[in-house]
Amino acid sequence: MSIGFLILFLALIPALWKRSGLFAILWLLGSGIIAFEYLEVLYSYSVQDFLISFPLPLGIANIGLNKLSAFFGTIFSIGLPLGFLYGHFYLKQHQAPGLRSHLFWLGILGLSMHGILWMRHTLLFLMVWEVMSVSSFPGDA
Repeated sequence: MSIGFLILFLALIPALWKRSGLFAILWLLGSGIIAFEYLEVLYSYSVQDFLISFPLPLGIANIGLNKLSAFFGTIFSIGLPLGFLYGHFYLKQHQAPGLRSHLFWLGILGLSMHGILWMRHTLLFLMVWEVMSVSSFPGDA
């Protein structure tokens, strides 16, 4: 797991300040770093695996990345920042009162899409899947 996820997580801060330009730039930077990690797994014979120990209901969770996940992760790393960049210029011309919540939940959606690719623990996978589905639900603007 890389510093790219940290940058994507930190991109949520400018989203709360309604700074869509900085949000899009941080997503471009973080996704570029993550794309290299995905491409490293995609073009090598290695698989990234991590074991994380959680309290008893979860136990030991296997988090990892294989070639299929890396392929879809590469697509996410290219498509999501391009969509966020387009959204920045679109929202600049069509101001709405719900910009702060839109950017924040869009960032959560992108993070959870990347998170789904890494989860090999059933309960964690379902939790991240639910975060993705809830974050994509359109709220009141």
